[in-house]
Amino acid sequence: MGPKKPKREKLQKPQIPAAQWNFHMRDIVEVLAGPGKGQQGEVFKKDEKAMRIWVRGCNMEEKLVADYEGDRAKRVKKREEASVHYSDVALLDPADGKPCRIRYAYLEDGNRVRLSRRSGAVIKRAPWTPPPERATITWSESTTKEEDLLQVTYEKLEWPTDPRIGVPNQGHRRLQAFKEKTAKAAVEAATE
Repeated sequence: MGPKKPKREKLQKPQIPAAQWNFHMRDIVEVLAGPGKGQQGEVFKKDEKAMRIWVRGCNMEEKLVADYEGDRAKRVKKREEASVHYSDVALLDPADGKPCRIRYAYLEDGNRVRLSRRSGAVIKRAPWTPPPERATITWSESTTKEEDLLQVTYEKLEWPTDPRIGVPNQGHRRLQAFKEKTAKAAVEAATE
């Protein structure tokens, strides 16, 4: 037997960061390949590591989901969007609504914009919308007051200490044995 051959390293696809993709969240795109081919929709989710995106209303597939009715779970079929590889998607040309390739250019004011290679039309980015504000809690008669939060409303359980090691014993069997011994000692003390 000869020497072992060295293992070949697997070639990995280069990761292209999402910042270099030609489309952004809330852009209207068309799926070019796969089961959702020809469908148009809005980009609503991106996975930069897997280089995949989700387009609203495109590439729908059925999934089994647990639906709870009372205390029993029931499996229900639900239609959801499946992911698409980012290279299987193209932006729509605003002039004719067909998929197009794009290039970048700078306007007179210095802003960088996307242009359709076919018609030269500017493809605007969807405006950024801030996330909804969280509901603020206002104190009323039905909410707990601060002084009630600090009030102790429980009895602290003291664990018996193990006489051999002097540490509280929290073991179930030992605790049961300790209770039996103390109960016997109490009965003996009462009878004397």
